[in-house]
Amino acid sequence: MDMIKVQIISTETIKPSPSTPPHLKTFNLSLFDQLVPPVYVPILLFYSLTDDLKNHRKRWSDHLKKSLSKTLAHFYPFSGQINEDDAFTIDCNDGGATYVEARIEADMSDVVLNEPEIDMLQRLLPCDPLEKFADPSSQVILAVQLRMRQLQRTLLKTGQQLLLE
Repeated sequence: MDMIKVQIISTETIKPSPSTPPHLKTFNLSLFDQLVPPVYVPILLFYSLTDDLKNHRKRWSDHLKKSLSKTLAHFYPFSGQINEDDAFTIDCNDGGATYVEARIEADMSDVVLNEPEIDMLQRLLPCDPLEKFADPSSQVILAVQLRMRQLQRTLLKTGQQLLLE
């Protein structure tokens, strides 16, 4: 299978809304979290493109950003970073989560159904899951990526334009 072409459209940091209350600014890691080495657990979710989504991509992207912001307010440690002075706590500083929008030039149903190689799937992730950080506070806690398949415009012989997925 050919390599998937990925084009990053934008990268931004989504901060929690509302902000984390002062009494929750430090989150103590459990004993289990302290003993287990830092691991990034990638999750890929695939959804079919509906007609509504095709026509209103910007609106859906904005909706996802707002939803992520509200979710981070409830799961506040995900918008922080591991404390550089005390690796057993998370500084819930409302730093936010990385949100990446990208465009791919591949039919995802072909990619998924053809049992792709791990290297190909890693191109669909917002960050490198194997990256090692010398400083624990640089560790990525949460990164989200929205990928949309690029629609191609094709001119038919009749002169009408048709959107193809």
